[in-house]
Amino acid sequence: MLRTAALALALALPSAASAQEVPFDPRPMCIDWAAVGTVKSTGWEHVDIEGDMLGHGWFSYRMRVTRPIWRARGGTINFRMFAHTYHVQWRPSLILQGKDMHGNWRHVGWARVIKGPDGRAFIPISWPREPEYSRSDWRPEGYERFLKPVRYVDDLGGEPMQPGDGAPGYSEVENGRLVALKGLFLEDLPALLASIPANACRR
Repeated sequence: MLRTAALALALALPSAASAQEVPFDPRPMCIDWAAVGTVKSTGWEHVDIEGDMLGHGWFSYRMRVTRPIWRARGGTINFRMFAHTYHVQWRPSLILQGKDMHGNWRHVGWARVIKGPDGRAFIPISWPREPEYSRSDWRPEGYERFLKPVRYVDDLGGEPMQPGDGAPGYSEVENGRLVALKGLFLEDLPALLASIPANACRR
């Protein structure tokens, strides 16, 4: 069901007219499957959008599933993602997908997966879920009760951060690096996803 052929994603960007006809829905997309694996880019297609300074487009990926999380099976999955930059490919990632009201697969979210000192895998959470970005954040309301203490120093590089750049209770800055203080462990993800009420997400 979730193999390569089943995941030919078709995402139609809403026109100005359709945006006026359909009321804005702040809820995040429903999640129909989630899996952890290694991801490899297989192509990119630019999309011309007036005023788009970042250069968005369709990114195609092939995922080798190493740990099914939610309604997924092992094997290889192909999927597409509308974004402005490549997905980090060199480490295990959590990928979440859902179907819209027309039956088309949509990309809901992705997250880095880190293995802790005890061998348990988790997703570092450095920032709380912010209501104004709830539509594009896959974390459902109430996810906080599944968080557990971790200490993970971000290793993606970039400009040094300032001491006050962290989010109280979620992250802090140490030697210019962001340190995540909360994490979602993979063993808890099925229960988290199963706890999402049907009316808490949009198709």
